[in-house]
Amino acid sequence: EGIENLIRARVAAVQKAKDREAEEAEAKENAKFHGERVTRESFLAWRERFRAEAAAREEDEERARKEGESRARGPRKEEKLTGRELWEKGMVGKEVEEEDLEEGVEALKVG
Repeated sequence: EGIENLIRARVAAVQKAKDREAEEAEAKENAKFHGERVTRESFLAWRERFRAEAAAREEDEERARKEGESRARGPRKEEKLTGRELWEKGMVGKEVEEEDLEEGVEALKVG
């Protein structure tokens, strides 16, 4: 019976140590959920910073959008025309080489 009490005491001590460690770990885990208290002044300061950042972001996006539009509307420089653009501008397909012209003229001659 004395040995059983000794074993129970040691098991209880080990269990207490594990429980204490678990409580400490839980307290550390919960500590990250406790931040700075929000007061009216701290909220108003945060809101001003947030609105300033949002306005700056909007300005950057607007500037980027305008630059994109101006690039799209502006003349292209040093870009090759596509086949379709060449065709639409009449730069392809209507050219007649002299050899083809001579063959056509010879075919038209009678006799």
